[in-house]
Amino acid sequence: MTLGIRIETEAGTDLAHVQGWFSAHRGQKITFDRERRIELGAPISGARAVLVAVTLENSDASAPELGGVVRALAAGRGEEPALLVFEGRSPAHIPDEDARAAAAGVLELISNLAAGHELMAEVA
Repeated sequence: MTLGIRIETEAGTDLAHVQGWFSAHRGQKITFDRERRIELGAPISGARAVLVAVTLENSDASAPELGGVVRALAAGRGEEPALLVFEGRSPAHIPDEDARAAAAGVLELISNLAAGHELMAEVA
């Protein structure tokens, strides 16, 4: 049983773009894979960070596989990639290794989507 999960990764873009992506997708469900969805809460922004509640839900389960907070932290100045941190737990009590892999996958997807949001903004 997972008591707590903490996973970090570098985002594919800077904090301003991650914050913009979280704001544009507040309250939405994002497809994670064929059976699971990521649900985003409303982001809370500060000078060098943004926080958002996140759950990873399986359509067949009564409890989310993961629940927690994703923090995007400014790494240095300006356009350097942000640091993404997931901290949470598994209300569905999935095995530790599976929970950590799922959390890493959530951060990877958010990083990729936020970076893609950056490219779309440049085209528009």
